[in-house]
Amino acid sequence: MFSRLFHSILNLRQVLQSSAHWLLLLDKSQYHHDQSKSFLQMDEVMSAQDALPQKTTLELSDEPRSLIVFNPTEQLQTSVISITVDSPDARVVDAETGRPMAAQISAAWVEPSQVSTEMFQVRMSSSMLRLPSGRLQQLQVQFLWYGTRTRTNQEKSGAYLFLPGEDEPQVKSPLVRVSRGPIFSDITSCFQHFTHTVRLFHLDGHAGRSLEISNMVDIRSEINRELVMRFVSDVANGNRFYSDLNGFQMQQRRTLLKLPLQANFYPMTSAAFLQDSGSRLTLLSAQSQAVASLRPGELEVVLDRRLQQDDNRGLGQGITDNKLTASLYHLLLEDRRATVEHLSLLAHLTSDSQLPKLRPFLPLRLSLPCDIHLLNLRTLEDTQVRSTPGDTPLKHLSDVSCWSWTTGRVNLEDLFSPLRFRSVRHSSLTLLHDEPESAWQPQRITRLQPMEISAFRVQLD
Repeated sequence: MFSRLFHSILNLRQVLQSSAHWLLLLDKSQYHHDQSKSFLQMDEVMSAQDALPQKTTLELSDEPRSLIVFNPTEQLQTSVISITVDSPDARVVDAETGRPMAAQISAAWVEPSQVSTEMFQVRMSSSMLRLPSGRLQQLQVQFLWYGTRTRTNQEKSGAYLFLPGEDEPQVKSPLVRVSRGPIFSDITSCFQHFTHTVRLFHLDGHAGRSLEISNMVDIRSEINRELVMRFVSDVANGNRFYSDLNGFQMQQRRTLLKLPLQANFYPMTSAAFLQDSGSRLTLLSAQSQAVASLRPGELEVVLDRRLQQDDNRGLGQGITDNKLTASLYHLLLEDRRATVEHLSLLAHLTSDSQLPKLRPFLPLRLSLPCDIHLLNLRTLEDTQVRSTPGDTPLKHLSDVSCWSWTTGRVNLEDLFSPLRFRSVRHSSLTLLHDEPESAWQPQRITRLQPMEISAFRVQLD
């Protein structure tokens, strides 16, 4: 099963490479597909289904190498691009203007205290900004171990049961590396079982408003232990915090002292936050994990579990197939200006030569407002209509308008120009129920409700 899924991912990467090649060519007649030798290469390679992706090393020479960057969001963004090269003598130039771009070259580490002499990391960005100073907020990051119950007649933790014993702090001192530069600064702490990195980007916009936290965890040498990362702040949230249900809607959670510790852990799909009357601490996660707030101001997530025994819930074994595991987060500290129980707009934004002549491919003529996202755009087969209709789901995140846009209003024809729409029909998310023909919108201007997902069935001329 895993092998088939792995090969499906590899085939999908080939489709992406071929599609990007065709879309970027100025002269489409030059397109030639050679499966054995792709014109474009991904910046990461996967050697096996249970191995982490590794950066492709770009070999530099006197001839310039082209780097194509894809923006998966519907808005113009300023972010940091990271690549691996084989020489520290690297320079990054904007292919369209010929101007040099701000870049930071840093070491690539093969061991906690050993630097690679064959690889170097280059990170680039189009703009930089010194962040203004703000108020001081107390915040600590702690790592703890949860064991399991030790009495012989008690059930122990397993694949389905979480029955922890007392928590134990990580007491051994780590090896600490500090990096500073014009693009970012970071601190890396190398412990015995994990590596913890906190990075701050010196950028304008939402990319420079959060801390990037990454962990590389390996607990294969442990027995009946579970590793937890805990944030300790001075946010007075009481016994309430929030985690998301599905990456979109947030649910209030309560910590009850009368319940055992395991009953106060909740699922977190992609986000959780603490808040009081004046501030909010938001944790955005790239992976689904368990989350808890056992004491006021604290937020903790379970990083990995290794348990030897079966919990008699059907699996028939413990959790002993651990691998080297990566986790990624963004931590936001925000002023709380309104009583809302969903993620802020800033939190949503934090989650996006001699070669044949290429041109930028812009599928959207305009940048969408910062609080509206295009979730999907696909064609639908319809035997009753000659021109194929399409399905266009749009998501409106907040009730705060962006810049000069009118709240929740999108002109579809301006957005997808030069495409012309014959009709635009509001539909249910399942596309089974359309609005009546009398409600069709000739102006193609659509109003979206806050915190809602809307679907439209469109026909092209």
